[in-house]
Amino acid sequence: MSKKYFTSGEFAKVCGTTKETLFHYDEIGILKPTYVDKNGYRYYSPKQFYDFDLISTLKEAGSSLAQIKEYIETYTPENYLKILKENREKLRQERLKLLRMERLLQNSEKLTQYAMQTPCGVPKLEECDEEYFIVVKLNTAKPISEIDEVYEIANHFKYCFQHKLGDEFPLGGIVLKETLLSGQSYDSYYYSKIYKPVKSDRLFVKPKGTYLTMLHRGFLDTISESYKIMLDYIQYNNLELIGNAYCYDVLGYLATCNTNEFVVQISMQVERKE
Repeated sequence: MSKKYFTSGEFAKVCGTTKETLFHYDEIGILKPTYVDKNGYRYYSPKQFYDFDLISTLKEAGSSLAQIKEYIETYTPENYLKILKENREKLRQERLKLLRMERLLQNSEKLTQYAMQTPCGVPKLEECDEEYFIVVKLNTAKPISEIDEVYEIANHFKYCFQHKLGDEFPLGGIVLKETLLSGQSYDSYYYSKIYKPVKSDRLFVKPKGTYLTMLHRGFLDTISESYKIMLDYIQYNNLELIGNAYCYDVLGYLATCNTNEFVVQISMQVERKE
């Protein structure tokens, strides 16, 4: 017996696994021992090393044990090709997920450092490239209630997650030009930034151009004060507001529980008067 078969312990060792794993594979029917004696001891043949290697390879490539069992029961080159293609697509999706998460972390790290190193309340002019957002449109007739705000944000996050969109953790808001000129500062859209345009009815393009930017410190209930500072700056520096205002958290609830330490970046599109 010992010259023809491995004991379960010997077979586990040569396969680089545990007896418990072999027992589980036996129970679910994907790798049964060649022989079980009257005392219940399991014995495996040398050729079963290759069966175990097949299971390990498919498992490492992303197949579930149920998928592996189904494949073993229909062992053909056609089904092998099918399972390879399925696993390659899974790996591709996982790679895209990891790349997106890396962008999220890199962007959030840069924003946090920027918020910690840049003075607040100081307007400055910047040349900005075109940017792309995924947005949710709000009721533009009046400020949104806190309850409705949570519903809108939750639905927006769900949409971005389902479509694998959004390259920064902070959620942004867009205040329309006409809202600002009327003396109000409530958001008409919420947005998440993406690094390239996509086909979506929620795509919003922030135009390339000159922007007056400033960091606001504190909770959003005081942000109207920062809008006033910026609008005054526009008035006294021969500028004209020609577009919307964009704001987003650069230091928010993910970084601190103290709302007085929140930092929001505000950008308004402007141009010099003739």
